[in-house]
Amino acid sequence: MTFFHAMDPIAFGEWRSNVDAEEGTVREFPFRPDAAEETMLADATRRAEALGVASTVEVAAGEAVAEIIAHADAMNADLIVVGSRGRQEVAGSSLGSVSRGILHDAPRPVLVVRHSL
Repeated sequence: MTFFHAMDPIAFGEWRSNVDAEEGTVREFPFRPDAAEETMLADATRRAEALGVASTVEVAAGEAVAEIIAHADAMNADLIVVGSRGRQEVAGSSLGSVSRGILHDAPRPVLVVRHSL
């Protein structure tokens, strides 16, 4: 299992929209996960290890949908699993823009897992 984290070169706060892009800050180069992202990735690998699942972590900087799909294609992944926080209320949809984009564009199976807040 590969835990893949695509980082936007612009770091945003808890809430983000195209209209509020001015609230973001540009990440330093080379791009590295921040403390919260590091904790999330460490927790994921710890949980996998506890279940006896071998895992790796890979990080890339760029637009999340494109980076996730490109990485899955490069490694010929059997399945893309993506989370959905369900924070957007767009026409009754509970999928976020990343999960919706991956579902729409990925040429391989996608599983969306709802994250309980």
